[in-house]
Amino acid sequence: MDKVTFFERITAEDKEVQNPKRSDNSLRVLGWLAIVLGIAVVAVGTSIYRQDWFQSISASATYYGTAYILPFVLGGMSVYFWGYRGYARIDRIFAKIMSAGAFITAVFPCKTPYNEGETQIGLLGFSPDVSGILHGIGALILFLFLALWIFFLFTKTGKEVIKPRKKLRNRVFVAAAWVMFTGINFCIAGFVFYRLAMFNPQSSFPFVFWGELIILIPAGFAILVKAGDVPWLNDK
Repeated sequence: MDKVTFFERITAEDKEVQNPKRSDNSLRVLGWLAIVLGIAVVAVGTSIYRQDWFQSISASATYYGTAYILPFVLGGMSVYFWGYRGYARIDRIFAKIMSAGAFITAVFPCKTPYNEGETQIGLLGFSPDVSGILHGIGALILFLFLALWIFFLFTKTGKEVIKPRKKLRNRVFVAAAWVMFTGINFCIAGFVFYRLAMFNPQSSFPFVFWGELIILIPAGFAILVKAGDVPWLNDK
């Protein structure tokens, strides 16, 4: 009998998943949410609450608590990932980690130029400095594991012959993941520059905002491809 490795056990298709289409439908919701999240948050923040063009999506959604959109969206994502079954045990491991990242990001708002005068922000009442650091850590966990999820698990193929459309989908997944890794670097750069006070967040290039957008949009597209919502990439 062939010896089965730990990685093979946790990546093998889960026989308990009786209806794979349920996972596809679940992914479909997540994919569209990722695509519209950044655009919707900024649109609401600028059109309804008359905010300026901020440094990040988080800042657009946490301005003095008047546009508290992001915590509810991220809280919903945390619940979604926690209950996500996926196709194998490794899917659930990744989903639980992303759930934790989304929860941390939701509970601890980011530090912005508009809440620096506050002494306590967020559900736990931490200072903006501490809350901002925890917010960044949570976002890094969420984004990094989302990119790794797409890069490693979406491209996974069984022992059957790989069909041409599957090869094309894998190229899309890999390309999307690399774009996301670039976006993560943008976010880290913006976070470091802001912390070191190397630029004025209100007048300089919005590293974090564009980083978040080029993470979310490719992620959403890759997830929709995985869910079968891009017909020209589906198997014939």
